[in-house]
Amino acid sequence: LLPKWSDGWPVFRLRLGWPLLTILPAILLGARLDLLQLHRPSYVFVLATAAGMTIATVGFMLLASAVLPYWFRVAFGLRSAMPEPIGTTLRSTASMLGFSPKRVFSLPTGMRSMNAMMVGPLPSGRLLCLTDGLLATLDSLSLTGVLAHEVGHSRMGHPGLLMLLAVIVPLMMLSPLRLLEIEDLDVTMQVTGAVVIMLLFWLSLRGLARRFEYEADVSSVRALGAEPCSRALMTVSRMSVPPTRSVRGRLLSLHPDEKQRLELMRRYEVEPEFRTQFDRNTRRIRRVIALILAVAVLIGGWFWQADWKFERVLVRFYSGDLVAAQNAMDQFSELPKRWRDPLQQVNEQLACALELAPNAREWSAVEDQLVPAAWDRGQLVLLAEGPAAARPWFSLAITAIPEPSPTEYAVYEFCKAAADGDSHLMSELALIVKRRGVPDG
Repeated sequence: LLPKWSDGWPVFRLRLGWPLLTILPAILLGARLDLLQLHRPSYVFVLATAAGMTIATVGFMLLASAVLPYWFRVAFGLRSAMPEPIGTTLRSTASMLGFSPKRVFSLPTGMRSMNAMMVGPLPSGRLLCLTDGLLATLDSLSLTGVLAHEVGHSRMGHPGLLMLLAVIVPLMMLSPLRLLEIEDLDVTMQVTGAVVIMLLFWLSLRGLARRFEYEADVSSVRALGAEPCSRALMTVSRMSVPPTRSVRGRLLSLHPDEKQRLELMRRYEVEPEFRTQFDRNTRRIRRVIALILAVAVLIGGWFWQADWKFERVLVRFYSGDLVAAQNAMDQFSELPKRWRDPLQQVNEQLACALELAPNAREWSAVEDQLVPAAWDRGQLVLLAEGPAAARPWFSLAITAIPEPSPTEYAVYEFCKAAADGDSHLMSELALIVKRRGVPDG
């Protein structure tokens, strides 16, 4: 009466697949950060500038998108073998639609799922998988309709368009948001604004995703007629509870109502006027997406060039070119509000660094001259003039030391609290420093 290993393994592998899939971004991100640290100027450019962070994020997304299909295959144990003659039929249909038959796989779920998916935002390496439950439930004609629907997503460019709108456009618009000085608003206003923006973003994304489902249905109709995909949709609807039947499903599901999809496929096949109007709207949506992307890139690019003269100080300072950083700092007569605090801190560190390394041009030389000299000078100033006066020196030391200890961080925060006039925080940090051991001096 107990289930066999062959029955339980697909279910276990399916549950294991999602944790394995989430490991991929962490591995790629860690590897990229480690590689960046091998070249200090690139590392600083990425972490200290809006342009560098955006470019690096886009590059990371492209890399993750390129690796995703291959890792998905490993994580979920996809199989190229399928029941025959269904496998042969699906591969020949894929070839007819211009999709590589070698990229069609079955996904073992222990008959727990009836689904099909196109995996991979980029054309390179993209794969199509159908679950074993779907393969066992649908006949060959219905399966060809499902395959044509999924290939339609690929042919219509839906994965790439969604990535542009869901990732690239928000990235380009994040930096200009700093001009609105949101941090000065009341916390309630900040939370309310964030909720409203997220809700509008979700509704827009949901509407576009549902439109793309209609377009994939239409692509299937163009290739095979309305019957195969309609037949598959009706069969799956009868054998499961579609998510769009509930109120929660209508709000959260990215798929439109099944009846609407069936009606659309029928009309697209038999009504020339409806077909013409639908195709016209498809082209119009592409033009709107292109316009949104162009506006986001222009706004983001304008912000990059506007802030570069300030970010240049950070790049040159943290790259070790202290003289160039000071020259760039001297060009400012007045700073925007959003740059006053960070550049004031850099200016204080820079003044201290030039005392110890007046001719430094690259980071390795700065590090050699500041470690441990900056920390030692900070202790002398702390004992002679007090913690507020020592803050710039300890701030510089924390920046220069490759791996500051918790005690060193606590000493710096103690001096920072003194400069800010926060006596309560000073008392707490003093206890931490005493408990961990007061540094020499």
